[in-house]
Amino acid sequence: MTDFITLSKIEGLQFMPVREDKRPIHDNWQNNKTDYNFTNARAIGLVCGTISGNVEAIDLDLKYDLTGALFSEYKKLVNSIDKTVLKKLLVQKTVSNGYHFIYRCEKIEGNKKLAERYTTHEEKQKTYEKTYKHALEEALKDPEKTEQQRIDYAKNIAEKAAKNDKVRVLIETRGDKGYIACSPTKGYSVVYGSFDGIQTITEQQRGALISAAQAFNDVIKEYTPPKAQQEIKISKGMSPFEHYNNDGDVVSLLQEYGWRQVGRKGRKVLLVRPGETKAVSSGNYDEDKRWFSVFSTSTEFDPQHAYQPYAVFAMLKCNGDFKEASRQLYEMGFGDRFETIIENKIEIPSSVNLADDDYSFLATPQDYDNYLDKWRKGTFEMGKSTGIPELDKYFLFKEGNLVIINGIDNVGKSTVLWYLSMQATMLHGWSVLLFSSENHVGTIIRKLIEFYWCEPIATMTELKYKQGKKYVEDHFDFIKVGRELYNYKDWINMITKALKKKKYHIAMGDPYNTFKVDIPVKSKQGTYDYHYEAASVLQLFGKNNNISLWLNCHVGTIGARNKDKDGFTLAPQKEDTEMGVMFANKADDFLTVHRVTQHETEWMMTEIHVRKIKETETGGKVTPKNKPVKIKMVNGLSGFQHFDYNPVLEWHKKQGKESSPQLTFHEPINQKEDFTNEEDEELNF
Repeated sequence: MTDFITLSKIEGLQFMPVREDKRPIHDNWQNNKTDYNFTNARAIGLVCGTISGNVEAIDLDLKYDLTGALFSEYKKLVNSIDKTVLKKLLVQKTVSNGYHFIYRCEKIEGNKKLAERYTTHEEKQKTYEKTYKHALEEALKDPEKTEQQRIDYAKNIAEKAAKNDKVRVLIETRGDKGYIACSPTKGYSVVYGSFDGIQTITEQQRGALISAAQAFNDVIKEYTPPKAQQEIKISKGMSPFEHYNNDGDVVSLLQEYGWRQVGRKGRKVLLVRPGETKAVSSGNYDEDKRWFSVFSTSTEFDPQHAYQPYAVFAMLKCNGDFKEASRQLYEMGFGDRFETIIENKIEIPSSVNLADDDYSFLATPQDYDNYLDKWRKGTFEMGKSTGIPELDKYFLFKEGNLVIINGIDNVGKSTVLWYLSMQATMLHGWSVLLFSSENHVGTIIRKLIEFYWCEPIATMTELKYKQGKKYVEDHFDFIKVGRELYNYKDWINMITKALKKKKYHIAMGDPYNTFKVDIPVKSKQGTYDYHYEAASVLQLFGKNNNISLWLNCHVGTIGARNKDKDGFTLAPQKEDTEMGVMFANKADDFLTVHRVTQHETEWMMTEIHVRKIKETETGGKVTPKNKPVKIKMVNGLSGFQHFDYNPVLEWHKKQGKESSPQLTFHEPINQKEDFTNEEDEELNF
C-alpha cells in the first residue's frame, strides 16, 4: 500500500508492518533500526522511544471510560495546567474510538500505566460467562469426566478468571520498547498535526500531560508495612523456583486463571487474557526459552517482559509475593528438602514485660471518672478566644493540641498564623516559639510589631516602635535558620531545650516540607512510614509537654489546580495536603487558609476554613461547607479585621494605660501593587 510506504520514509521515525490485530510481525523490533518492506502490508505501527528520536505517545483507551467524558475532562485539566501543550501534539483517533497524543521530549520513559479503574461487577460477570463457556467446551473433550465434574471444572476456572479480572487501563504511555498502530491503518485517522511534523515539548509540558492523566487514576495499591528481614540458609540442592522452572506446567496454571490457549506458532503457545478483548492473542509461552511474555497492558503482568515459570506462579497464586510463592512451591514438593535456619531476625522492641506483675496499662476509674464527671456537669475548661468572635465559634486556642494548617502557595498562611499567635499573646499572655525557614527573622519581627499596633512600621513614632519591639521580644522567641536543614526531630529537640529556660504555649513550624527527611541508610523505612511516624511523634510530644504545635503544610499539585466556574482557585481540602490524609488524621485541629489572590476586589479577604476539631467538648466545630470565616487586611497590610471589628484596636482600648501612645489608624492601602511589591514576596503572600 503506497500510503504505508510513503509514511515509512519519514526521516527520523521507525515504522514497522504489523498485523491487523496490531501485533508485530517481526522480532526484535524494539532495538533494530530497519527498513521494512511495506509492499504487502495491511497495517503499520510506529516504534516509540529513542529509536524514533524520543517519540512518546499517551494512549487514551475510551472503551473503558464509564463517564463518557474522559477525553474532554482530560483536555480541560491539561489546559488548566499548561495552555500551550495541546497545540503541540500530533493527535490521532484509534480503531476503538480512543486517542493517541504523540510528541517528542528530551526525557521519556518506558510503557507506563497512568490511570486505571477497578473492573465493574458487570464486567466481571461477562468475564465469568465467557470463561465458563470456553472452559466447559474444553472439559467436554475429556470423556473420563462426568457431567457434574465438567460443570464444576468450568465453574472453578470461571470464578478464578472473574476474580483475577481486576482493573481496566484508561490512560497509559507508549515510550521506549513500545509502539502504536497508526494511520493510515484501517480505523486510525489523524485529527491534528502530522507524522512528518512531530514537535518536541519541554519536560514541564510532558509533566503536565502525565500528572493530568494520573489525576484520573482510581486504583491505589494498599500500603503494606515492611516485614522483618530474615536470612535463610539452606542445604545445597535445587531450590523450589529452579525445580518449578524445569517441571512446572505454566500453560495449565494460566488456563486455571482464565487464560485461553488459542493456537501455536512453532514452540510458542499463544494465549488470550481473561476478560473482554478483541485481540487474537494477548501473550505467549515460549517452550524453548521457558518464559511467558504478554503484549496486553490489561493484566497483572508488565508488557514486553519475560516471566519465568516461578514468576508466573508468584504473580497468579501469591499476588506477586515471591517469598510466599517459594513457601507454597516447597509445600507442593518442589525443591530439595532442607532445614530452614532463620538468623538475624529483627525484633520489634516492647516496653511491656510479660514476666512481671505490672498491669498499669489497663484503665481504671481514676483514668476516666473525672472526664465523665465533666461531661455530666458541663465543666470542661473551654479553649481560649482568638480575639475574633466569629472565628471563636469554630476555633479556639488550646494547649497541647497539634494544629495542622494547609493552603496553596502565595495566600499568606504564615502571615495569618503570625497574626493569630500575636492575638494569643495579647489576650492570654501566652509565649510563642516560632520557626519559619522561608522567612528572614527580621521580616517576621517587623510584621509582629505591625500587628501589635495595626500600623505600618514606617509610620510609627519612635515610642511606638520601641514599645512594639519590646513586646515582641518579651513574648516571642525565634529559631534561626541554620546552615544545614533541620529534620523534625531537630525541631522537637530545640523546643525541648528551649522549654528548660521558659514556658511556651505555642511552637510554630513553618512549613513542614522544609524539614529534611532523614531516613537511616540501613533502615527499611520508606518515606510514607517516616512522615506517618513524624505526625505521631509530634502529636504525642505536644500532649506530653502541654504545648500547642502549629504546623504549616503545603498543598499537593492536584489540590492547587481545583478551580471554580470562573477559573479562580478553590480552597483545598484536608486530603490535598502534600502528605495526604496522614497529617489530617493525626491533627487535633485542622485549618485551611485561603485567599483568591487574582480577584479584583476579594484579593484582600482571607478565608479561614475549620476542617477538623477533635475535642468539641472544649469548644469549636467545623465551619459550614463553603462558609469560611473571612478576615480583611487593613491599614497597609499591618492587621486584620472581621467586618468592622478590629481585635487589636479593641484590645488597646481595654488596656486603658496612660503610658500607651495615642492610637492613630491610617486608611487602608487599596492599590494592589503595594500588596505584591518585592519586599512583601518574602511574606509568603
